Amino acid sequence: MRAILQFFLVILFLGITAAFAALNDGIIAMNYFIGTSDIQLTYLLLACIIFGSLMSLLLLSTTYLKMRLELRRLRNSVKLQNKELSNLRELPVKEPY
Repeated sequence: MRAILQFFLVILFLGITAAFAALNDGIIAMNYFIGTSDIQLTYLLLACIIFGSLMSLLLLSTTYLKMRLELRRLRNSVKLQNKELSNLRELPVKEPY
């Protein structure tokens, strides 16, 4: 069910994007530091969206990797604590004097 909903949301997003691109097909002059260039507004917006998405992905991936490393460290800690607990449970109980 979730996959179907995601599929329809992607199709809806692509439809809205296509309609936006069809309505904004003008040519604009883009000024660089070293010159100028004429480019369609649709291509410029697409390049900006792709660049922003890649930057977001890069920033999120660093946070994701940090969390994965911390999770691995915590799992190893839990494993060691469980091993220590099982060793303590196996020790014989000493009678009080």
